[in-house]
Amino acid sequence: LSLVALRGVLKMSWRMGLISYEKYARNVDWGKSLRASRLPAGRHIKPEELQKLGAYTAGLEGPYGALVRGCFGVMLGGALRAFEVCGLVMEAYDPTERSLRLIGKGDKEAIVAMQSESTARSVDEWLALRKTMKSATPWLFVRVAHGQRPARGEMLSVKWMEHLCLSVAKGADI
Repeated sequence: LSLVALRGVLKMSWRMGLISYEKYARNVDWGKSLRASRLPAGRHIKPEELQKLGAYTAGLEGPYGALVRGCFGVMLGGALRAFEVCGLVMEAYDPTERSLRLIGKGDKEAIVAMQSESTARSVDEWLALRKTMKSATPWLFVRVAHGQRPARGEMLSVKWMEHLCLSVAKGADI
């Protein structure tokens, strides 16, 4: 706001004839050097919080537990955004290379390797269950009934992922 005010004062000074146009133009030409930037939304997860998440998700049973471990494994192990996880298809995962092929922000294609053995195991666990589901959808991660049998097999939404992250963080006492 103060730069806008300064620009206004300089413009009014030029209009009143107190400074030349060249002086006005030179003084309001701040260029890109004064542009502000912001840190990305969110925050880093501390190692002790990762341990809490791992312990909490390990205690979840059934298809829901496998889904949570798979989603969190991909998000944390591959540093993926929620919308990228929601948009993954079955063919995106290469079990031999333990990598994911995805289309990310800005329509950029990338190959993401699973960073740890536990991440790859969680995805493999989910895939074993996912292949038994009678869902014809191509999505890698689909909705399941909480703690029970697989549900309709619908694609995950970003809103659902947000709810999942909040409920898991609350359950893990983070």
